[in-house]
Amino acid sequence: MGVLEGFDTTLVAHFENGKIAGFCRIRIFDSVAYVNPIVTADEAKGQGVGSSLMEAARKTYGELRFVARGSAVPFYRSIGCEEIPWGMICPEVGADCKTCPDFAECKPLPMTMPAEQPQPASHDLCRRPIIGITTDINFDTNLCSTNHEYQSAVWAAGGIPLMVPSIEDSPEYASAMCNALDGLILSGGGDIDPTEYGQEEHHPELKDVQPQRDRFEISLVQEARKTGLPTLGICRGLQIMNVALGGTLVQHIEDTNLGEAIGAHASAENAAPSHMRLFAEHSQPKPYTSPSHLVRIKGDTKLHDIMSGRAVANNESHDFSIPVNSMHHQAIDYLSPSLTASAYCGALVEGAEDPNAAFFLGVQWHPEYMENGRPLFAALCQAALARCETRRASKR
Repeated sequence: MGVLEGFDTTLVAHFENGKIAGFCRIRIFDSVAYVNPIVTADEAKGQGVGSSLMEAARKTYGELRFVARGSAVPFYRSIGCEEIPWGMICPEVGADCKTCPDFAECKPLPMTMPAEQPQPASHDLCRRPIIGITTDINFDTNLCSTNHEYQSAVWAAGGIPLMVPSIEDSPEYASAMCNALDGLILSGGGDIDPTEYGQEEHHPELKDVQPQRDRFEISLVQEARKTGLPTLGICRGLQIMNVALGGTLVQHIEDTNLGEAIGAHASAENAAPSHMRLFAEHSQPKPYTSPSHLVRIKGDTKLHDIMSGRAVANNESHDFSIPVNSMHHQAIDYLSPSLTASAYCGALVEGAEDPNAAFFLGVQWHPEYMENGRPLFAALCQAALARCETRRASKR
């Protein structure tokens, strides 16, 4: 990253005990803030400190500019930063990069974090797409519910969250729901009934199986794909997408050799930072805002475009890894022919999508808890808004 000498101010992030977790040096050139965020504590790496420092700087100074090392570019793209021409970087910052003997290996890239865009005014809710979120059934309380993190993520991304209860499993109900929505989130929850993917035997570790929810969401997935409704599957949501389109699941990861494959992958090709560890069932305890392992996102996929900040895939779309949380003990076994794998952790499919759809993808982790998950919800809301405006225009 371009050197900032004689910096004007520094933002500092602390742990609760007062220890410094990281800092961001700032220098102003021609009324533009140039930044250099550094996470200093090993235990703070991967915990969102860098993105928090960048966000704090943006809220204070507006647009930020900097030169990123090539290996850090995917992270900056995941928090909304964009590539800019070298001519937009002031000489005081960019000169040291071009004269550096490590220039070719470092692959520095000039970037900007645009000033925060104002959210739609509360009276302009018609500009916000309606995003349906499937619900869990609690038979003890007789309630349908979702965790509030889903709703908060949708609202922050520019949508209106709307809970979608599985009150019946008829195709007519699924069709009516898809017609009423601009976008859909298939939320996490209990395990899917194995009979839905052709397995009679039920593993003893299955939890919270709800056949009515399964049948409704299978109809919902099929209708959403048929009608082009922008759809994001999360954890169980990815699994129900796969099952609805003819795929199968591993009922309990620990009973397979996938765990060994995950561990080998993590220790060699895709080593996780020291503060992360892989859990035997890929299921971590709270807090869910902390990552537990890395996933490798494949190039030339919609998921890659979203998480790397690219508008479209191109010849520079290489695989890269991001830290994620993990709360599941089942996984995709046979992947539906309608889907393409877009992310992996070792041998485990962690993301899949329909390459022929505008937006129809799922991830095995829970992005609603993670700062680096925000681009997924933003992309869903953008796709939903585009569909909403197209439908409104056709009715005029």
